[in-house]
Amino acid sequence: MIANQKVSLKDITTYEQLVDLGQTLPDGISLTAERGDVVTGTNEISETRVGDNKVWVKTHYKKKDGSIPVMQVEVCFRKKYWLGWSNHNSNTTAKLGFGSGLQMYAGKDHESAVAIHGFSSHDYYYAIPNMVGIPSTIPVNQEVIIDHGGTGLTLKLQCKYDSYMP
Repeated sequence: MIANQKVSLKDITTYEQLVDLGQTLPDGISLTAERGDVVTGTNEISETRVGDNKVWVKTHYKKKDGSIPVMQVEVCFRKKYWLGWSNHNSNTTAKLGFGSGLQMYAGKDHESAVAIHGFSSHDYYYAIPNMVGIPSTIPVNQEVIIDHGGTGLTLKLQCKYDSYMP
């Protein structure tokens, strides 16, 4: 329906025809492409859909190698197929951004990754440095920047936690 009139899309072949019908955006308004959008969140990013894909991010405190406090950033995603939402292959990359409190984790349980290809979930691990001689860690207030290939989104996760007591 265009202007309360049934119109076949086959009848519209040029942009000028859309202008004549009043179906274009007003001057000064632009659209943002789905791919490349930035989604932000603090300590988690809720489910975000782009087309037939959805992605979300959760964080967890873990103890690795006995006592090292580690932040796990879990990137989860699904794709909609004709039978419903299902796990699928995708690429993700993650890097530390502005802030402090996290560093790449390289321990016996998991090695820090900067890029993963495979089925959901992709788990990234960051150590929370201990302050020497003190049984707590420094507060975490640092950005983790995640690019998800399946949606084309950049996810900016702000990890913000008070000192952790192991």
